[in-house]
Parts: sequence; structure tokens; C-alpha cells
Amino acid sequence: VSTQSTGDEKWIIIGSCFGAQHVLDFFSQPSSYDRSEVLGGIVDGFQFNGKKFREGMYSSKSWLFRSATKLMMQMFVDVALNHAANKDVYNQISQLVDREKFKGIDFSAKSSIKLVNEEVICKMCPDAPFSTEEEYFAMVFPYYDGKHDKIFHNIKKPLTLIYGQDDPFSPFDLEMVETLKENPNLCLWLYPGGGHICFTEKLFPYTSYLKDVYLENANLLIRKQDDLY
Repeated sequence: VSTQSTGDEKWIIIGSCFGAQHVLDFFSQPSSYDRSEVLGGIVDGFQFNGKKFREGMYSSKSWLFRSATKLMMQMFVDVALNHAANKDVYNQISQLVDREKFKGIDFSAKSSIKLVNEEVICKMCPDAPFSTEEEYFAMVFPYYDGKHDKIFHNIKKPLTLIYGQDDPFSPFDLEMVETLKENPNLCLWLYPGGGHICFTEKLFPYTSYLKDVYLENANLLIRKQDDLY
């Protein structure tokens, strides 16, 4: 974007879901403090507390969450085992993963979650620094076990966090409100509907107002820049 006050080009960095965590990490690093070309950031659909998310996969009684998890695992296993990019990858997966364990599997059963995580995800990445489900979640969620406080406290540029209150994969955690209050650079927006990075306006024909959400918050960052710097 080009700001009216100076005419200089400024960047707003946006990240969703796992990408949001990379954006948060960027803004928490001292190297981002002096990046004058970066105006701020917007993130949405990220898991604030990875440990609670993992526990919720097993304990949640929400029909929406259970249905979304079931669909996600079905699609992931089907792609991983049946639609590998090429024959070499397919053969490699066949050597690492016991396909017999997935024949007739009930993806609605809680036991299938651990099976998918440890039999598919961990074995498909033999060189990755994880071998168990808990190690995997601790790696992909930077805020897995209470580490998020320090990260949010270190953010020195304006950052907007967007949540859909009905997001089945990234349920809003009330504990984060107190954490965010401690840093004036952070702004939280809760939308009554939005799902997981969907912000659906109509199903038929499908239309989304996600772009409008991004533009609205980007304009807020631009308009307030003179007060923030």
C-alpha cells in the first residue's frame, strides 16, 4: 500500500492458519522492529493454544468440531495414501505406512486421531524432529505449552488478530484476552460467523466476505499509522 501521509510504500503482512503462526513469529523477533517498510500485520484462523487444541480433538463434544475433524482426516489419509505426486513417493509411503491399519477405519472414532497423527504424519516425515503425536503438535504450534505470552509481549508493531467465533479448528480461547490486553500493539476482532478462514456470505452461489475483512483491517492500520509511530 502507499500511505497518503508520506507516499512511501508500506507492507502489511497477512497470514492464515499455520501461516498466521509464521507471521506472529516474524513480528515477535527483534529483527522486525526496525523494518520501516512493514506497517503491521493481520492474522486469522490460528490455534492460540496448541495443547488445548490437541486435548480438544479427543474430548470435544461439539458436533461441528467432530465432523470437521473427521472430514479433515479422511481427506488427508486419502491424499497421502492414494494420490501421491509420483510413483517414487507412492512407493516410499507404502514402505513407511501400514496401509492395512486404515482399511475400514471409522474416522469418527477418537482412536483414529492418534492413528492418523502417528502412523501417517510422523512416518511420512522420517527426517523431521518429531516421532510422536505430542512432539508433532509441539513443533507446529509455537504456543503449544504456554509459550505464547512471551511471543505476544515482544510484538512492537500493530498486529490485528481475527477470529470467527464458530471456527471448528481454531476455537477462540478466552485466556488470550488477558494476554493481548498487556500489549497495546495488538488488536482483536471477533466475528460472529466466519468458520475457519471462510467468512461465508452465501453458499449458493458461494461468496465470501474474507477479502472485505482483510481490507477493513488493513485500512484501520493505514489510517492509524501516524498515531502509532
